[in-house]
Amino acid sequence: MPIQWCEANRCELILIVPPLPYASMALQEDYQEILDLYADVADSLDVPLFNFDLVRPDYLAMEDSDRDSYFYSSYNDLLDASPWIFNTWLVKTEEGYITEAAHGNGVLPEFAFYWSQDMGETWHIIKTYSQDGRIAGKEIPAGGDMIMVRTRPGGTLTPEGEDGWQCDRMVTR
Repeated sequence: MPIQWCEANRCELILIVPPLPYASMALQEDYQEILDLYADVADSLDVPLFNFDLVRPDYLAMEDSDRDSYFYSSYNDLLDASPWIFNTWLVKTEEGYITEAAHGNGVLPEFAFYWSQDMGETWHIIKTYSQDGRIAGKEIPAGGDMIMVRTRPGGTLTPEGEDGWQCDRMVTR
């Protein structure tokens, strides 16, 4: 019906895909299949597709009339261009915790572990940054009630010399 209404009223029909948070995209087993479905629908209707999951940051400036240049062509292209860590999570194991992270393809995440014994009011470092995202239960001091992992792209420091972390996740023990 919308197609016929648009034709009858000389309105241009376009398909717009609103953006998902990067973490939501990363949780999909193969997000590219979903993106391909949107493209197939747009092709079958012969309408332009504006997929804001793939939009480049400079799109908002809208100085260029060729809007296609503001979009990545695929989810993998987005990951190839991304210098970020989108999300971090801790998985409890029998030995302790394993950290996992959703990040751009060229990013090598580093993890630092902290613990708190006052529900996050004060944090104490357990393990400094390394690419090893595992921490054994015996490394966590007794009496702590929370554990936090802080994640950063490998070796990043801010101009102020701070650690350049982008994402952290806390769990209650």
